[in-house]
Amino acid sequence: MGNRKIKTQTQNGDKQAKPQKEAGYSGLSLGISLGLCLGVALGLMVFDDLAIGASVGLCLGVAIGSSLDAAKKKKEQEEANSTTAAHEEARQTQMPEE
Repeated sequence: MGNRKIKTQTQNGDKQAKPQKEAGYSGLSLGISLGLCLGVALGLMVFDDLAIGASVGLCLGVAIGSSLDAAKKKKEQEEANSTTAAHEEARQTQMPEE
């Protein structure tokens, strides 16, 4: 799925396009689901208590998922900045000097 845009009307009647969030995975949801699964297994084997293992897994999953989201966001910003810089450089080289 590409970057879809939704047209909305502003107060003065102008239409502008807002980018819609792309469908994909969320690092936080992935981290929570894997953390809970591993935490339950760890809790049953090590602690002999399902609740303690699930809570430890949840905490680790949230931490790992948040770091995945932050890394993904940082990568997207770097790509956007490099694309913008490349466009700016191309525009400057195409401008005739007076």
